[in-house]
Amino acid sequence: MKHKVWMVELEDALRRGTLVRVSLGAPAPGVAAPKVLARPVTLKGGDRLQVVTRHPTRDVTQNYTWVDGLAELAARVPEHYRSIHISTTERTTALTWTGDRMRRVDGPPVATEPADTRHDRAPQRAVPPDHRWIDALGGGGKSGTVEKKRQIDHFVEVLHQWLGGASRPEGGFTRWLDVGSGSGAMTFALWHYLRTTGFSAAEVVGIELRPELAARTERVARSLGCDGLSFVAGTVEAAPAGPVDGVIALHACDVATDDALAAGVAAGARLLMVAPCCHKELRGALAPPAPLDTILRHGILKTREADLVTDALRAAALEAAGYDARVFEFVSSEHTDKNLMITGARRAAPADGAAERLTALATFYGVRHQRLADRLGLSLERPRA
Repeated sequence: MKHKVWMVELEDALRRGTLVRVSLGAPAPGVAAPKVLARPVTLKGGDRLQVVTRHPTRDVTQNYTWVDGLAELAARVPEHYRSIHISTTERTTALTWTGDRMRRVDGPPVATEPADTRHDRAPQRAVPPDHRWIDALGGGGKSGTVEKKRQIDHFVEVLHQWLGGASRPEGGFTRWLDVGSGSGAMTFALWHYLRTTGFSAAEVVGIELRPELAARTERVARSLGCDGLSFVAGTVEAAPAGPVDGVIALHACDVATDDALAAGVAAGARLLMVAPCCHKELRGALAPPAPLDTILRHGILKTREADLVTDALRAAALEAAGYDARVFEFVSSEHTDKNLMITGARRAAPADGAAERLTALATFYGVRHQRLADRLGLSLERPRA
């Protein structure tokens, strides 16, 4: 193998013990290539380069000698992957290829400690995993369990970022709603996290439009003895009356996401968490300035722009209603393109200029109505002079 400059640097980092990890991305056109991660490990047989290929339903792990591992990466880049990120304790390096041209960007290190080279290192999680309900709920069989557990773990991580340092109420009571609870896996995960982190009297209600699914998850909750966890059939209006501290809606379809957010705001919920799905409302409603016609005359680009505008308006509406809003990636895009999450944390009062930013965005795109803004009583039209 003829070494390239970046391969020489990678080999040097391995030998000096400064390599933390390597990731391959941006599959070449026409190549269905899963995400690839590599890191140094120490086995009984000596030092190795562990290469993990992440398929939608399973991870494939292979341990190579350094020479063979480097050759394996070199064979994949840039023929099958057009980017590689190398993280060492000294710097991060991002390499991307366009045709035969390579672009390199070096930055500060994201890790300053040597990599943990234990082969069977235990993942650090906020709460010890308990996925017993996945089997009880069907779990999707072996083909669905790995990815479902990964989504649950990430969901719990986001919860912990919010609630890990929060004070616990006297008696441990908190009440949450899961709108569009579906199979119930995330609802069980929410209940488990709350009950094991100081909210000992937590109540969680899963709300599902399909009666047969709500009945099934309710039976599972009762069979597992999950006190404080229940499921009801209907829309968000079917939720039992009472105070609400948090609302989640993960992949609720189209305006069901808006209805969940609106219900949370109306109930005075401190925390909101949604992962939108099936954006339809604004696809035919965008009327932006003429320069965007070049983009929006293409159907797929107009659909993506409508998705982006919908979620941006949702975040802006939350801010105008008195919440700090964030939009970020929930799960990797290799598993689903519906991978955004919007969160809202209630504040004492709306941020300065929040309402003006909402109307400015809506006006730019020619949007006069959007479900969440309408439900919250927020006008999308600028006041006339």
